[in-house]
Amino acid sequence: MWFVRAPEILLGLPYCEAIDMWSLGCVIAELFLGWPLYPGSSEYDQIRYISQTQGLPSEYMLNAATKTKRFFVREVCETHYPFWRLKVLGIDFSTSAFGRLSLRAFLSAVC
Repeated sequence: MWFVRAPEILLGLPYCEAIDMWSLGCVIAELFLGWPLYPGSSEYDQIRYISQTQGLPSEYMLNAATKTKRFFVREVCETHYPFWRLKVLGIDFSTSAFGRLSLRAFLSAVC
């Protein structure tokens, strides 16, 4: 079940009680609403939904995480200040040479 994974787990940060609170909140919201808050079909989808609704994870989290580069890219803007940006995956898996390869398998292979 992808729907209750905390950003800390998806990014590869150490476990803490915040993960349990995130999961509990997602389960309660799903019971109340009847559908998941973040219905991603892969880890990338989960991070994308979370980033769109909650904003990017903090700079500290992204710098400390072991899986950050799977989902984010570090860029430098014109003021020479570095920032993280969510990667944009522009591959249509249904029509590409990858066939029906899942996004998770693809990300594992390239990262």
